[in-house]
Amino acid sequence: NVVLQMHFSRKCKNAPSHDSRAVSFSVNQHRSVTENMFPETQKPEIMVPGARAPAPDYKHFSTVSEGTLVALLAARKDKILQLKTELDQEVDDSVLNSTLVAYASDQAHSSVEKAGLIALVKIRFLPADEKLSLRGETLKQAIQEDRRRGLVPFMLCSTLGTTGVCAFDKLSELGPICEEEGLWLHVDAAYAGSAYFCPELRWSLEGIEFAESFVFNPSKWMMVHFDCTAFWVKNKHKLQQTFSVDPVYLRHENSRAATDFMHWQIPLSRRFRSLKLWFVMRSFGLKNLQAHVRHGIEMAKLLESHIRSDPNFEVPAERHLGLVVFCLKGGNALTQELLRRLTRSGTMYLIPAEIHTKRIIRFTVTSQFTTADDILKDWAFISKTATTLLAEKHGFNKADQLRYGEPKAAGKEENPDPHLDAMADEKEDVVTQLEKAQIDLWIDKAWNRPRRPMRSLSCSSEPLPYWALFSFDSTESGPVSTLAEMPSSLPRKQVLKKLTKFYSVPSFCNQWAQCSRHPVNCPLKVAHASQKPLSSSCRRVNCMLSSPAANMPSTSPLESANGAEPQ
Repeated sequence: NVVLQMHFSRKCKNAPSHDSRAVSFSVNQHRSVTENMFPETQKPEIMVPGARAPAPDYKHFSTVSEGTLVALLAARKDKILQLKTELDQEVDDSVLNSTLVAYASDQAHSSVEKAGLIALVKIRFLPADEKLSLRGETLKQAIQEDRRRGLVPFMLCSTLGTTGVCAFDKLSELGPICEEEGLWLHVDAAYAGSAYFCPELRWSLEGIEFAESFVFNPSKWMMVHFDCTAFWVKNKHKLQQTFSVDPVYLRHENSRAATDFMHWQIPLSRRFRSLKLWFVMRSFGLKNLQAHVRHGIEMAKLLESHIRSDPNFEVPAERHLGLVVFCLKGGNALTQELLRRLTRSGTMYLIPAEIHTKRIIRFTVTSQFTTADDILKDWAFISKTATTLLAEKHGFNKADQLRYGEPKAAGKEENPDPHLDAMADEKEDVVTQLEKAQIDLWIDKAWNRPRRPMRSLSCSSEPLPYWALFSFDSTESGPVSTLAEMPSSLPRKQVLKKLTKFYSVPSFCNQWAQCSRHPVNCPLKVAHASQKPLSSSCRRVNCMLSSPAANMPSTSPLESANGAEPQ
């Protein structure tokens, strides 16, 4: 059996365990065993049940991020070629590229946004419904709006199993619209793709026949080590017309004797990723892989039942597959502090996510060695940590009430209670931690603002002035490779606008230690997001350099000579 069979339940018999064509060419000599295991007549129909079109082709990438980028580049090239054939006059590709717009749910992975930045195309993130699923009516309305604005819709990146809560876009509604409007439908099933081994879990695949490309990560839930990503494309020629190159040093006598995957991807060469995938499939088999997925779901159900039975917790989103999300009922700061304590304990590693404005904690089961006892131990630790946190918070509130809440009677001497004083002092660290968690949330909001409706580097907006991008060293003849501080002469709104619009200048305040550059300092964003001044230590650590002089705007040699202020 091969991975295509396991995904879409069509068993191919008499398939050879090795294809001699795997080593019949010079470039990319380590041919993927699973990528070309069948003759054309034996390939399973993955996205095209029935006989709508030829079966898709299959290959490996390093990550889903790479697969999404490749799909977007192929869709962009295909649409530009289509537009050129429809136009009477010769138009440069860059002009047509500036009119393109792609779509994704606001729950889509960040790799979709990054692909848009690399490809210089606009990505419009559409709002999901109450179940965090992208619906057909939302897409239809967005397409109509953009066509009226003179834009050209060309792609939709749909998600099956979002990163935050494992929500599923409605392919049965989105697929027909993409076919009608001429959009490339790319399906990102990074986590949920492994679940499609099981027939009872394929309910979300309705409409998959409209997809032009499909990608998932065996390294997430299929017991395959990173990196390994499976990618299907309905028409391989659309990849080849995007990535084909033909310099003399890459030609050889077997160039046309076999599929050369350097014409399907960005790099010319690649690792032999399929071998580890082949070993997993041959070692476990279809039934054991199905049992592994079902076991993970049962473990997630067990944890969910315990969370729902605890009055201090809530499950803010429906559980799908092996992912459970939860939070404390006391607010985002408490949930953030709980996550910090759980992670720093070294017992488990959990990561946060957000549902609108609610901070949540994700818990997913992907290991084949996880047992019910492990889940019960994990829950006991989570519950104990949360109980301790809530008791500390409640104890401080009670001590504060007893100490300061009752007014003193007139003429009555104050009799301070040393026990209450000590109890209040013991709880000071709890309040400090909660306040720090709240500040972290403010800063997180400032740096990671809700995803913009559209993100692009190709929009027709004015770049930042040259003097605002670089600082100058008076001892040298030219600019040094450091980003200058944002000039204080610019109005607050203008600073925010220029930092958060579509420029290559980062809109966050993190230190760039990896490239030895100073940050673009912007304490305005933090103060604007929190509506509350941060402490001096927080500003110094997170947003500003320690030296006040270092935060003064740099001037160019020309400005220094003329004594002019930048406008």
